[in-house]
Amino acid sequence: MIRAIGIDLDGTLLNDKKEICQRNIEMIRKAQEKGIKIVLCSGRSADGMQRELKALSLQTKGQYAVGLNGGIVFEADTGRLIYKNTMDPRDALQAIETGRKVFDTMNMQVYNGINTFVEHWDDTTDFYQKATGSQPRLIPDAADLYQDVVKVGYFARGEFDYSLRKIRKLKEVLTGLLPQDVSVAITAPYLVETYDRKTDKGRGMKILAEKLGLDRSEIMGIGDLENDMPLIEYAGFGVVMANGSQVMKEAADYITKDNNNEGGVAEAIEKYVLNR
Repeated sequence: MIRAIGIDLDGTLLNDKKEICQRNIEMIRKAQEKGIKIVLCSGRSADGMQRELKALSLQTKGQYAVGLNGGIVFEADTGRLIYKNTMDPRDALQAIETGRKVFDTMNMQVYNGINTFVEHWDDTTDFYQKATGSQPRLIPDAADLYQDVVKVGYFARGEFDYSLRKIRKLKEVLTGLLPQDVSVAITAPYLVETYDRKTDKGRGMKILAEKLGLDRSEIMGIGDLENDMPLIEYAGFGVVMANGSQVMKEAADYITKDNNNEGGVAEAIEKYVLNR
């Protein structure tokens, strides 16, 4: 029996306009009425998840969320962190310095769990702010934060194909330069992220499940891209969206017929939670 559902945001719960469709909202509310815990699991920082938590009425006591690809677990009502896994300070500093050197047309964002920091404000920062509701903070030197970094992200600018080529190249370079204990992942066609290898959504969900007294067999995980793989693998029942990557679909227990614009999350909840 499913007692909790871990749901990715971008490309999964959210449509391409970064909105939650009404069908998803309705099915999630029906699941909540049955006492099922809804846990948003995102690559975003806590401040970038507030809009969705509010939309689903999750900003209440006893509700939690997983952010920064599992680097943090926090109380949805207060924002208080109950778990945080930072990068080794040396790795964080190297990730920051390497990102600066590789491309001068990238914009770097540094995350400490609650807030997002940038050295330069440009169109990628505007895009991130609009897409997530986050309020990035402008600072003179991101390296000053190296002792308290959960994740470093690099945004590409330009047309889709151009930015994706740059992102793939940056991933290749970073993977070759950074230590083995640093994960390097493409989480959007315009974004590559680095974080501690022990950070992943499956670990974040496991920590929360243990706190709530849940077994992994009682958890459904829903995602679309590779940074969701640990969540899908940890959950007793893993769902991948119709718009998900091929490698994710190969690992899924169920692939939705509807994509993120059509309410694939609602489809999975209705089929495997509400009707069982």
